[in-house]
Amino acid sequence: MNVSRITSKGQVTVPKHFRDQLGWKAGDELEFIHANGGLQIVMAAHHQRGATAVRRLGAVKWKKKLSTDQLMKITRGHKS
Repeated sequence: MNVSRITSKGQVTVPKHFRDQLGWKAGDELEFIHANGGLQIVMAAHHQRGATAVRRLGAVKWKKKLSTDQLMKITRGHKS
């Protein structure tokens, strides 16, 4: 059995043999999915971030030129 303890900061160590099998390394981002009464941990899909930004930019009514600051606010989900 593989057991890890949750620290007071909410951190958990993924056992090395699992990290090696999955090719996970320091700095990788993981996604936590609540499913079937448990928790699934998967490699984060980086393409989702880009898709979100594209979706937000596509929703803008392009009646005028926008500054870089205005574009950054839109891609981060802030109201323009």
